[in-house]
Amino acid sequence: MTGAGLSTRQGLLGLAVALVLLLAPAAAAERGFVPLRRQASDHIALVIGNAAYPDAPLANPVYDAQAVSRALEGIGFVVTQVLDADLEEMTIGIQRFSERLRSAKVALFYFAGHGVQVNGENWLLPIARRPEARIDSEEQVPYRAVAVGELLGRMEKARVPVNIVILDACRNNPFRGRTRARVQGLAEIKAPLGTLVIYATAPGSVAADSAGRHSPFTQALLEYLQRPGLDVRLMVTEVNKRVHALTGGAQTPWVSMSLLEGFCFVPALTVEEEAALKQQELSRLLGLEQQEARERERRQQEEAELEKRRAEIARLDQEIAALQQRLQRRGSPDLGSAKADESMAQLLELSRQRKQEQQELERRQQQLAEERRQRELELWRQRVAAYEQERERWRERRQLLQADLETYREIVANDRSLAETAWQVLLRKWEVSGVEIGNAYLLLQRALPEPKPPSLPPWVAEAFKRERQEREARRRAWLSALQGTVSIEDIAQPARAPARAGAGRAADAPRDAGRADPRAPAPP
Repeated sequence: MTGAGLSTRQGLLGLAVALVLLLAPAAAAERGFVPLRRQASDHIALVIGNAAYPDAPLANPVYDAQAVSRALEGIGFVVTQVLDADLEEMTIGIQRFSERLRSAKVALFYFAGHGVQVNGENWLLPIARRPEARIDSEEQVPYRAVAVGELLGRMEKARVPVNIVILDACRNNPFRGRTRARVQGLAEIKAPLGTLVIYATAPGSVAADSAGRHSPFTQALLEYLQRPGLDVRLMVTEVNKRVHALTGGAQTPWVSMSLLEGFCFVPALTVEEEAALKQQELSRLLGLEQQEARERERRQQEEAELEKRRAEIARLDQEIAALQQRLQRRGSPDLGSAKADESMAQLLELSRQRKQEQQELERRQQQLAEERRQRELELWRQRVAAYEQERERWRERRQLLQADLETYREIVANDRSLAETAWQVLLRKWEVSGVEIGNAYLLLQRALPEPKPPSLPPWVAEAFKRERQEREARRRAWLSALQGTVSIEDIAQPARAPARAGAGRAADAPRDAGRADPRAPAPP
C-alpha cells in the first residue's frame, strides 16, 4: 500500500473514531433519566447535614443532606446519612465510614452546615446540645469540632481510587453574638492524590443559605449529579456556572483536584437504556396531550352545565312574561279578588326562582373561570418546563455538532483531500442531505433547528412575570442579609419596619426584579 493510501485510510479511521466518541455522549446528555442499576457495595458515601445550631441555625442543610442522600442512593451508592449530629455522632459516623474505605472503589463525603478555618485548618462544626459543648471562640474549635484534614488523611491512607469531598459549609459567622471569626470562610487546601475537593464557595468567602428548600450550591449539584455520562471533572464546571448564575455572581464554588482517573456518577446510557429514555419522553409528551384533551372535555362539560342553568333562567323568563300578559289583559279572571293573592304569590315565587338561578349562574361562572385559570396556568407551566428541557437538550446536542465541525476542520487542515469524505460522514451522522460542502452554518440550521418557545397568552405571561419578580425579590433580600445590609429578622417579618437604611434596598427589590427579560418565559 502506498504512503498516500495509508495516510488516507488512517485519516478516515481517525475521523470515524472521533465521530463515534462524539456521538456516544449525545444519548448520555439527556436530562432527568437515571438508569436502574444494582447497588454497588464498593461505592460508599457519608452525608452529614447540620442545621439546628443553638446560636446560628441554618435553613437548608438537613434538606440538602436528605436530597443528596436520595440522589446518591438512586445511582447505586451505599449511603450513611447523619442529621443534626453532635461531636460524638459525627465522630462515630466518620469512624465507620473510615472502616469501609478499605474495600471501596469510590468514596464520597458530603457536609452541609457551619464550617470555619482556624490557623489555616478547616473545621466542621457539630450541633452543641449541651452548654459545655458550645463553641464560644476560635480557641475551642480544635477540641469541639471535626478536622477536614484528618478526614482527607484517612481517605488518602486507604488508597481509594476515587475520593470526593463536598463541603457546603462556611454559610455565615457561627460565633455571632459572642465573637467573630478572624478569617471568613474555609482555607484553601491541596487535595491529596486521587481526591476531588469541592467547596460551595471560594476560600475565604461565605456561601449563601437560601430562602428556598436547598442552598444554591446543593441545588446546582443536584441538577448535574444524576446526568448520565457526565465526568465529575466536567460536572464541577457546570455546577460552578450554575451557582454563579443562581447567586447573581455573588458566589462561585472552588475546586481542588488530584484525580488519577475519570469518574461518572451515572455511566453513559446503553442502547437499551436510551430506548427506554425515548419511550419515557414519548410517554411524557403523550401525557401532556392527554391532559390537554381532558381539559377540553372538561370545558365542554362545564359549558353544558352552564347552558342548563341559562335554559332554566330562560324558561322562568318565559313563564314570568306569560303571567304578566295574562294579568295585564282586561277582564282576565286572574285579576279577580279571589285570584289576586294567588297571582301575587306566583309572581313572587317565579321572581325568587329567577333571582336564585341568576345568582347561582354568576357564582358558578366565577368559580369555573377561576378553576380554569388555575388549570390553564398549570398546563402552561408544564409547557414552558417542557420547552426549557427541550432547549437544554438542543444546547447540548448543538455543542456536540460544533465539536464535530471542529473535528472536520482539523481533518481538512491536515489533509485537504479528505474534506468531501469527512463532510459526507458528518451529513450522514446528523441525517442531513443536500447541504453545500463547507457550509457549516446551514448544517447547524438544518440538523438542529432551535426549538420555538410556546406562545403564552398575555395573562399567563403576566402571571409568570409576577412570579419571577417575587423570586428575584426574595433572592435580592437574602443577598442583602448575607452582605449584612439587612437582618434575617427583617426578612422573616417584613411587616415590621426595618430600622437600617439597608432595608430600603430590600424593599426596592420587587421593583428592580421587574427588569427580568420578558422574552424568556420560565416555569415557577
